[in-house]
Amino acid sequence: MPSHQEAAKPVLLAAEPAASRAVCDVMLAVLGTGLRLLHPFMPHLTEELNQTLAPLTDERRSLLHQSFPEPGEWVQWRDESLEASFVTCLDAVRGLRAVKKKYRVTKSSPEVHLSMRPELSAELATVVSTLSRCRVRPAPAAEHRGLLVQGHNWRAHVDLQVKLAPAHASPPAQDARGAPAF
Repeated sequence: MPSHQEAAKPVLLAAEPAASRAVCDVMLAVLGTGLRLLHPFMPHLTEELNQTLAPLTDERRSLLHQSFPEPGEWVQWRDESLEASFVTCLDAVRGLRAVKKKYRVTKSSPEVHLSMRPELSAELATVVSTLSRCRVRPAPAAEHRGLLVQGHNWRAHVDLQVKLAPAHASPPAQDARGAPAF
């Protein structure tokens, strides 16, 4: 769920009420299912949380009177092509984070030109940007300069406009007090 929460931030901050409502509906459905799953083990806490959320949902009954979640309840939410695209996005995020870690890029957000199969949509580019803390742009047909990083269904050109300092490089020499040695 943390990935969904991070991916939802740009949608919730945008000025599109329909998209924001859809994200909130998904979060409420997941939370409601989680409460029903936890209810046998934590009845008082889950009941209290359920009553707090009741004004936001269509379900007004106590958790005690609701059925235990079934896998079939989630069929309406399933989009296999979107899932495949999102798995590719998460793979790209891991790759971009690894590059940032290797080259000690912590404070800046490098420019990244990303191409994916299937084609990278603007929404998924926003997800990759948010989760990798990079400025991701869909890559046009022209080649880009920069460090090439690629995965199974994606390729990125990372423009590291910072001084590259690989993590495996030796630290500067220091004297006994820890001050730089000259």
